[in-house]
Amino acid sequence: MRVTGHVFAEQERRLRTVHKLVTFRNSFTIPGLDGLQQPGTYDTVTLEERLDGMTFTGWHRVNTSFRLPAVGIETGQQQYTAINPDDLQVALMKDLAR
Repeated sequence: MRVTGHVFAEQERRLRTVHKLVTFRNSFTIPGLDGLQQPGTYDTVTLEERLDGMTFTGWHRVNTSFRLPAVGIETGQQQYTAINPDDLQVALMKDLAR
């Protein structure tokens, strides 16, 4: 498993979009995605909202989406599906255990 992160854009100074690439070595499933997904590197997109009124900058996750198909697979279509980030973490841990 490889996870990389990058702040892709900041919108209206209160929202930011964070892209992370996650790599699965084995086929996997995540609730919310149809069927068994193939091994590969996938793009996840998380929208975060800045928390105001604190002495430090904090961010609250608003939404996490998963892009299908895997990076480098050309099908002519891309689909972003909302997922629970905890389900993604469970799938990544299962992949590592195999």
